[in-house]
Amino acid sequence: PGSFRAVGFKLKYQQAESYPGAMGYLREQSRIKVIHLVRTNLLAALVSSAMIPRLLKRYRRPNLLSSDSAGSLERTVRLDPDKLVDDLQELELRIDRARQAIAGFDSIEITYENLVDRPATTCRSLLDFLGVDPCVDLESRSVKIMPRSIRDSLNNWSEVSAAVKRTPYASMLDEEC
Repeated sequence: PGSFRAVGFKLKYQQAESYPGAMGYLREQSRIKVIHLVRTNLLAALVSSAMIPRLLKRYRRPNLLSSDSAGSLERTVRLDPDKLVDDLQELELRIDRARQAIAGFDSIEITYENLVDRPATTCRSLLDFLGVDPCVDLESRSVKIMPRSIRDSLNNWSEVSAAVKRTPYASMLDEEC
């Protein structure tokens, strides 16, 4: 019924922190809806982040599309075991700060893991949230570039494993990227 007009953009945590006026501007607008995409496996998030410089250098963007050839792209990364727990804690804090920052907005939180593992269900819930006809067929051109296991994504697995042993993050070693 009627036309629906929507404008969307991606605001990364560090961008929101660097430009506090952006959140103020958004708060002044009516009918703003926020989709908060998070990763439940923070270790996998760091693995993906470590891959971004390589992607930017080769493709000039932080992701791989289905039309790209990834043939010789190195798909393992190294994480600094000395900073790892601090980096994981900082990422947790950023996510919590983002949740607080969007508290007054009409918002929905989805996980990257649900988006990858159950794309149709997750997209349907997002369309419902946005008030968009759920018959719209959405298709992603993004391609998963990291191996499914964190072990296969790290070229310093034993160091990373030792660094997170006996921390709340240890269980993330056994999960997929």
